[in-house]
Amino acid sequence: PLLCQAGGFISSSFPCVQIHCDKLRVHWIMSSTMRNRVEIADSLFLGNINESLASQLCQRYESSAVMNQLSVFVLPVQHQTNCVDCGIHAIATATEFLVDDGDPLKHFDIPNMRQHLISCLENGEMLAFPRSVKRRRGRKPTATEIKITLK
Repeated sequence: PLLCQAGGFISSSFPCVQIHCDKLRVHWIMSSTMRNRVEIADSLFLGNINESLASQLCQRYESSAVMNQLSVFVLPVQHQTNCVDCGIHAIATATEFLVDDGDPLKHFDIPNMRQHLISCLENGEMLAFPRSVKRRRGRKPTATEIKITLK
């Protein structure tokens, strides 16, 4: 079973990266405290954090809460282009937090993501996912802060 099905997460005060299964949406997202705050990357973010995910985040990052409130910053990550690539996006963004010079906000080369993951698994080493050649235009996007009350 998944951690979210088997009783939950253990709170961590150390920098970490975690992949979560949002049971309500049957969707994978990534969370991290590598940059000294709780951040999530959701390739299908709809403007809120549902109870399933909020519960997991509160369990995992309870030690980061202040006055019973957990601040979660939703990163403006690239959105998936179909209904099945949430897992690969979560893995790619998690990898960006862990590799040297990683950029969790980069846009990935979507057609080559799956083959890249297969190669990483076959070689036993996670490398940064290929970057898209398309450049973003306009203002630099900012993270959205959402506060979750601990229960």
